[in-house]
Amino acid sequence: MNGTEIRQLNAEDAAEYQAVFLGALQSAPTAFAADYGEESARSSDQIAERFRREVIFGAFVDGRLCDCHRARPVLTHRKRLPPVPRGRRR
Repeated sequence: MNGTEIRQLNAEDAAEYQAVFLGALQSAPTAFAADYGEESARSSDQIAERFRREVIFGAFVDGRLCDCHRARPVLTHRKRLPPVPRGRRR
C-alpha cells in the first residue's frame, strides 16, 4: 500500500501499535497517564482486547503506522435550564 490511510485499528495492528505507543511514552512520559513498565508488559491479546473495548484510529503512511488517536464520545449539554424569575435578575 502506498500513500496515507486512516482507519480503525484491529487485532492485526497490535504489535505495531504497541511499538508506536511505547516510543511515545519514552519520548514524552509526562504526556500520558500510562506507565511504560505496565504498557510494555501487555501481550498482543491484551492490546487486541483494548481495540475491542475502545475505538482507536491509526494513521498509516506507506503501510506503516505512524500515529494513533483514541476516539472519545462527545458530551453535550442536553438539559434545558429553567428561566430566571424576574425578581432575581440583575
